[in-house]
Amino acid sequence: MKKLSILLSSLMILCGAAEAVGVYEAMSSGHITLSGQSSSGYSESKLIVKNTRSYAVDVDFSTACFVQNNASQRIGLAYEKSTGAYYLRLSAGASYTLYFSSRCLDSTRSSPSTGVAFRIVRSISSFPEITNCLRKNYSQSYVWSVTNGIGSVARRWQAADPRTPPGGGGGGTPTVDLQGSTYWSASGSRIDIHATKVINTRASTTGSLRLRVWVTRSRYTGGTIYGYVIGTRNLGTLRSGYSFGNIKGSVSYTRPPAGTYYSSVVLEEYTPTGWTIVDFSTSQTSQRFR
Repeated sequence: MKKLSILLSSLMILCGAAEAVGVYEAMSSGHITLSGQSSSGYSESKLIVKNTRSYAVDVDFSTACFVQNNASQRIGLAYEKSTGAYYLRLSAGASYTLYFSSRCLDSTRSSPSTGVAFRIVRSISSFPEITNCLRKNYSQSYVWSVTNGIGSVARRWQAADPRTPPGGGGGGTPTVDLQGSTYWSASGSRIDIHATKVINTRASTTGSLRLRVWVTRSRYTGGTIYGYVIGTRNLGTLRSGYSFGNIKGSVSYTRPPAGTYYSSVVLEEYTPTGWTIVDFSTSQTSQRFR
């Protein structure tokens, strides 16, 4: 009870939507840092959140979805279990361990694994029909009736992330994915780039593939990337149904200009239009380069 009372005393429940910024926006602007994982399938999510500012930050936790990997469910947060709220005021400089009731947003994808970290956070502010389901704590079956139906909302939602799990299902197209963990470490003029697996679930051989480590001023979440490449590891092409496993090795390191950056391990493919990002893994927190 003491731990719960401390949490409640440092969190304020907000009543007005206009006063709170979305999770994705709060992360992108550097107001908060966040890491999380599924703590009970898709019914509960655990988030470690820190307010990096010297003032209170109001956050709407119902406006983002969390993904473990490209084959798993997208998870939406309904309400924080200790407070019963999704609008929370985070005290200046405070850190929190929060447990949210959550909803699976795609019944056709595999369920998330308990204890596995979320890799990607995406804004769903453009889907008010879905955020409304989360805010009103509608049942799982009702949420699926919105996201998996045949109406315009379902079609837009399915088109927003059409990737298909290996082995089919889900209504999207097979692709080339990073799976498992990725990380890098630099020493002197060399950088080690590691990845558990790169898998090709397409019906054809890929173009040339490479792993690159990018550093960016704001957290990269997809699309065009702006920043500095600090290391590149070439992989070659990959036949349909095959994978590269236990990728590691030292390559040349290029130190970026001094500053604070987020880092991303990015999988790129050479296509007729040039190099294209096909998957990525981005750090949840920034680090200082001197």
